[in-house]
Amino acid sequence: MPKNGVDDTVETATAKATKETGAEDLRDPAYLKIRDDIYQVSGIYQPEEKLYLLATRCARRMSALSAKSPGEYLEHLTVRAGREAELRLLLNEITIGETYMFRSQPQLEALRNVILPQILKAKSAMGFKRLHIWSSGCSTGEEPYTLAMFLLEESAKLLAGWTFDILATDLNDRSLAAAKAGIYGEYALRSTSEHLRRKYFKPYDDKQLQATDQLKSLIRFDRVNLNDDSKMTFLKGMDLIFCCNVLIYFDLGSKRKVVQHFHSNLLPGGYLFLGHAESLYQVDDRFHLVHFPGSHRVLETARRIHRRRKAMNPQRLDKIRPKIEALEAMPTIQVIVQPLVSMLRLPADQVNMERVVELVAYDGTIAAQCLRMANSPLFGRRNTETVRSAVMALGLKRVEAILLGCSLNNIVPPDKWVLDAVTFWRHSLGCALVSRKMAKLIGYPDPEKAYLAGLLHDLGILVNTLACPEDFRKCIQAARQGHVALDRIEEEHLGFTHCQSGKILAEQWRFSADVIEVVEFHHDVVAPLSVHPLVALVHLSDLLCRLRDLGYGYYEAMGVDLAGDAAWATLVEHCPGLANMDLARLTMDIDGEMEEIVLLVDAVFKPQQSAPQ
Repeated sequence: MPKNGVDDTVETATAKATKETGAEDLRDPAYLKIRDDIYQVSGIYQPEEKLYLLATRCARRMSALSAKSPGEYLEHLTVRAGREAELRLLLNEITIGETYMFRSQPQLEALRNVILPQILKAKSAMGFKRLHIWSSGCSTGEEPYTLAMFLLEESAKLLAGWTFDILATDLNDRSLAAAKAGIYGEYALRSTSEHLRRKYFKPYDDKQLQATDQLKSLIRFDRVNLNDDSKMTFLKGMDLIFCCNVLIYFDLGSKRKVVQHFHSNLLPGGYLFLGHAESLYQVDDRFHLVHFPGSHRVLETARRIHRRRKAMNPQRLDKIRPKIEALEAMPTIQVIVQPLVSMLRLPADQVNMERVVELVAYDGTIAAQCLRMANSPLFGRRNTETVRSAVMALGLKRVEAILLGCSLNNIVPPDKWVLDAVTFWRHSLGCALVSRKMAKLIGYPDPEKAYLAGLLHDLGILVNTLACPEDFRKCIQAARQGHVALDRIEEEHLGFTHCQSGKILAEQWRFSADVIEVVEFHHDVVAPLSVHPLVALVHLSDLLCRLRDLGYGYYEAMGVDLAGDAAWATLVEHCPGLANMDLARLTMDIDGEMEEIVLLVDAVFKPQQSAPQ
């Protein structure tokens, strides 16, 4: 089957030439009849605006048969001898594929670190030690051979004592023949390491390698039409199904039919892999979208059970409470930030802008930060050279967020950081930017409040750094070694988390009630409507940052079902328009901004310079 939209790219020039010159009369009703016949057989649908692509494919077969018109070719497909063979040849033309090995490293990381350990644990408990994997729409075999190499490499570690097999299917006879031969050139192998090339391939000629018999023995290739119920019904017992960049060629009805078969063919707790840009929105609600580090999304057959937080240990928290309360006396907070925050929270017409500019300029760190943010692409500003113009460009709410962020950064001396300072602020600022972006996308009424809450949500990490540094250092080390969430380790080792300790400081510093709630509950959204929607928004933004390159500086082995998260249900309840929103598309939109956000966050931590008033 097609991979990566090749039907729209590989032969664009030919197709456009056909369309523009009128060499094929697209008004001929024979094309519509051919299009409908292909749909009935395979489920692949060509809308009228892309009939020129179908005409191009038909033209090749018409030339081979010396058919003089679309109507005559239609006879070859429907009434003449050899019509079934001709239909298969036309399908071979339509389902041209292109891909390469090891195309998605994040996908393999999710398999190694999260998905396979879950499946192995569940199957081991039932006495089973065999994996069944299906590469559907395998094209010329790059995907199944990648999976075979991955499994063999894990056979001495993660999969020790296990057996596995791969079913690889496609509709295109030519693609299957190429896959069975297993002969590949540099293009297909460009992401395959030299080690794997030497281990699993042998020379075929001067420019190509061929898969070894060991690699081929793991894969069974077969021709399967995904629209054929008689075939699809008997492919049961799969642990994993890969169907990447195939369903984009099906209409809604055919997609639903195919996905229903996938669901019935997967074992409970199995996973369905689609292409990065594909979605089952309004197709099938029995799968749940799960996000993994590295931006890969997988569909799971069973909804996750949300972990409820253990009760915190109030006695242990009380021991550090005096240290937390003492942080209120920090000079920066009292002398500059506290008056500024109080002023900025006044109605806009009561704010003395001259006094705001004066106070900002007192602190070189805060002034430089305002200038840097005002000049960043995120705010669309250039050549902002004074504190006054920066404050005017950013607006009062953004200035407030910057003030608090800079002040928090100053409360921890450089030699006292337990979690790397840059790592912490990259995550905090990244969460602030994602929170604001998500707020705008879902129609949350106050995106700047979302930004502020995202910036301050992990205030408790600063608290634990100062109040219990050695114990907190051990928590961070344990979280890194176990690739688990930091708050989970804090529960076990401290008896409380940075959420609870952060709440104490947030109250001492008189943050607004909703921001205090974010600080306390951003890891603990366990039931819809139990928290403020701002908490739910920051909770989801925090997860998205940790799944990308804006976490705590280590890999967290987790899969996140955002649609099944109580935080999403909370947002849907407060923003009714979200009920019909495609969550996969929403996260793709955020991913589209993530590279720019990462660049902006990194730019913030360049050496700061003094700023003119």
